[in-house]
Amino acid sequence: MELSVSELINLVIAVAVLPLVVAIWRKSRALQGAPALLIGYFLMVASYTLTILEGVGGAAGELLNLAEHVALLCAGVAFVIGVRALARQVGGERS
Repeated sequence: MELSVSELINLVIAVAVLPLVVAIWRKSRALQGAPALLIGYFLMVASYTLTILEGVGGAAGELLNLAEHVALLCAGVAFVIGVRALARQVGGERS
């Protein structure tokens, strides 16, 4: 599998934005009640990293491909859990 420039750009942007995401998460009380959102972001960055490694991985490419898809699946689940926790928190404040 070839390494494409867009995969590298995805990883660079995700890592560059990471300090901003962490800073916003730390300052927001509502987001601190939903740590699954931050975990989901880290899992997305991990999947981007695995995509890059898959491109240069050689024989381990299939295993890295599987790990990439598992990381994306877990990121999706983490985002769903985080959004539900955030919705409960915001819904509780309105009552």
